[in-house]
Amino acid sequence: MNRRVFSIILILLTTVAVYAGPFGLEMGWSYDDCIDAGFWPNETRSVPGYYWDCNPPNYNATFENYKVNIDDRFGVYFIEAATETKKTYGFDYYLLEDYTRLRDNLVQKYGEIHGNDWTLEQHIENPFPFGWIDDFLAGNRLVYSTWTGLDNYGLSEIHLEVELVKPDSYKIVLTYYSSDWDEVIDKHKQEEERALFEAL
Repeated sequence: MNRRVFSIILILLTTVAVYAGPFGLEMGWSYDDCIDAGFWPNETRSVPGYYWDCNPPNYNATFENYKVNIDDRFGVYFIEAATETKKTYGFDYYLLEDYTRLRDNLVQKYGEIHGNDWTLEQHIENPFPFGWIDDFLAGNRLVYSTWTGLDNYGLSEIHLEVELVKPDSYKIVLTYYSSDWDEVIDKHKQEEERALFEAL
């Protein structure tokens, strides 16, 4: 009997590990669920519901910083991971390699990209991926990929973007939005309005 119970517990634990969401966190999990899974919040960089510089259960060295937002009603609804800031040295090779590696892995897992390489200026002549680095460094080009229609994963959207940090530096930011994202935002707006009303 004990052996059977142990086997059932082992199966359940294995199932959680296999089907856990981004970085070992599931959208909708409560704060306690996250802690039980191995989530480590950086208390000095966090306030209730908003956790910066935290460590998720499935930490990956590709990313330097993680942010996780947890609502008291909807649970986890936002996960962000950012790479370290790197210099371009005027070349696009390393930037393109880093971005493409992440994009291809996401395509393999989540399927088709719905938006890619949107430009701020329509008259830009330099095509992606060649000859575009000057446009990017000048702030005239955005490089990103977006996945939508991810209800099976409990997600409304995944967004991967190269962000210009300085005129010669960049980082890559990967963001997951829960399928409850819009409801969470509406809830927070109502709470802010109520707080304002009570404060006046």
